[in-house]
Amino acid sequence: MKVAAPVAKRGKELLLFPHFGRAPYFAFAEVEEGKVISVEVVENSYKEHEHGRGGGVLGLILSRKPECLVALGMGERAFEQLAEEGVKVYFYPSKEGEMPPLEQAIEAVVSGKLKEATEAVEAEEEHRGHHNRNEE
Repeated sequence: MKVAAPVAKRGKELLLFPHFGRAPYFAFAEVEEGKVISVEVVENSYKEHEHGRGGGVLGLILSRKPECLVALGMGERAFEQLAEEGVKVYFYPSKEGEMPPLEQAIEAVVSGKLKEATEAVEAEEEHRGHHNRNEE
């Protein structure tokens, strides 16, 4: 199974990024028998695009053909387009300002702790912007 996620880097660690379309990177993790066997990290060259104009971001994600995506939140348009393409979306719960490790979020998806989303959920920081300069 291939799992996609919007991420930032802190050292070598990959963290879920709170603003879906403005994530510095997207990670694509190959999971077999419940374990991550490889992770491809792709720079999000669309992160500076105008809000609500996420066609490029969605194209980037869909070109890697993930079965599912885990995020802290995303807008309704992105959610609907991913659903139309058959990508299951999972929202990882987090506290405001928290950026959980990617591995933790993938484990929650694979173990069945997260239920597939049926509607868009905005992350706490989705519209306020993210200003922690320790992540790239």
